[in-house]
Amino acid sequence: MNTDKKYFRLFATCIPVKGYERSAICDIHRCNVEFIPNSLYEIITNNENKTYSELIEIFGAEQKQVIDEYFEFLLEKEFGYFFNKDELELFPKLNLQWDFYSDVSNAIIDLKEYSNYDIKEAIKQLDDIDCFHLQIRFFLKTQKEKIIELLELINETSIRSVQVMLSFNTLNNTDEYIQLCKDYLKISKIECYNSRKSEIIDVFGNLSQVLLNGKKIKDETTCGMVDVGYFSPNTPHFTESQHHNTCLNRKISIDANGKIKNCPSMQKSFGNIKNTTLKEALGKPGFKDLWSIRKDDIDVCKDCEFRYICTDCRAYLKDPSNIYSQPAKCLYNPYIAKWEGEEGYIKVEDWRKQNPDWEKGLKREPLVKKIQLVQ
Repeated sequence: MNTDKKYFRLFATCIPVKGYERSAICDIHRCNVEFIPNSLYEIITNNENKTYSELIEIFGAEQKQVIDEYFEFLLEKEFGYFFNKDELELFPKLNLQWDFYSDVSNAIIDLKEYSNYDIKEAIKQLDDIDCFHLQIRFFLKTQKEKIIELLELINETSIRSVQVMLSFNTLNNTDEYIQLCKDYLKISKIECYNSRKSEIIDVFGNLSQVLLNGKKIKDETTCGMVDVGYFSPNTPHFTESQHHNTCLNRKISIDANGKIKNCPSMQKSFGNIKNTTLKEALGKPGFKDLWSIRKDDIDVCKDCEFRYICTDCRAYLKDPSNIYSQPAKCLYNPYIAKWEGEEGYIKVEDWRKQNPDWEKGLKREPLVKKIQLVQ
């Protein structure tokens, strides 16, 4: 194919995201992420109105081999294609607007031995405010009959899906958890912590799962982890992250004491479910303030190539006095593109001390370098 007078375009659902050390292409249709050099990011974003031959002229014939390798990679991964000029309007960019029909899309309810609020009333109130997803976390010994009683109640509401988190020894064996998913189709996941092993068991394909978690979990302080396993490179998450906090947006929670919060791990509460309705709490000043904090607003996160597919925690911060501080439990350093445990990893704070001019690096215009594509 003669590409000299053609224009390269990424497909609408293949969106490049620039990080400090490297960039990524998020294929939000196929839920996939591939890393690319920042130099390739610059070519496909800053020069999209240039033909292939014009690009070669801009960067020089000595860089032709590198540019060809870049485009071969993009074509092989089916991220984009070469088009004639009159075809470009047939492939508009994806509309990244996001909205939700209700004030609340998801909720968390925590239960411990000392919890004495009316969980049934809480579920009914979630139904009244059109909550979409519910997670119930049992940090106590509970009976199968109690779980079924709550699932029966949820079946009568407009809540679309429910996740149940409980200790593995609540039921007798894995088969009982699988059967529970089959009996109650609103269950999207049952997470069994304190399991002897870690395993994911799909029920009805991946529409429902039993997750065996070998970690020792005792309360809400285990939240806030940042890990590849929690990444969501899909359209709903990616578009929401452009405008909102992907953990707290449209969320309401009830902690083990019955306090109504943005998240059970947060300190601030907006009343107690015993004497304040969820609808009243939603209307209180400050309840929705955290919903609009995006990754682009947060220190370190704004320089990370994962920022639009990562779920952000505002409960545990490296600097608790700064609501825009990096999540305390994030173990990734985007300035060197390494996770804790990888060879050469150093903490962000230490790296910044060693590189006092690091902010200037964000403003540099990377040149095409003859390097292999990031793997």
